[in-house]
Amino acid sequence: MRTGFCKHFRAMGEHKTCSAGVTYETLGGNLSMLWPCFFKGEPPTDKSPLCSLALYPTAEERAAEEAEEAEDKRRFDGFVRARAAIVKACGGPWRRGYPSQGGVIDCPACLGALRYSRAGVNGHIHARCETVGCVAWME
Repeated sequence: MRTGFCKHFRAMGEHKTCSAGVTYETLGGNLSMLWPCFFKGEPPTDKSPLCSLALYPTAEERAAEEAEEAEDKRRFDGFVRARAAIVKACGGPWRRGYPSQGGVIDCPACLGALRYSRAGVNGHIHARCETVGCVAWME
């Protein structure tokens, strides 16, 4: 089950307080999943007795976050497929002494034209699909 956070939570390694000004030390002891900063599954609907300022995401905000995460996963999966296709088009993984290469292949993420180059000196790949919003990266 997924862990969620109060909207005010900030990384404790970098901040001594949350964005609402609550000092983490006042919540008692070590980092604890019982603190009002964290919840499992659905956000709590009532106020926490440990922190009156705790504010949890709404169902709509959680749905938007999940949709954003799904889009990120889709884009990353497209990148992985595109990079693998480029490595295959170049004849396999880079090895010292390979020449620089470049070309255009069908993008496995969207079937558009994927332009790429692979550096001979270190094997780094630069690529961009012609489809707006599809894969593009530089290593």
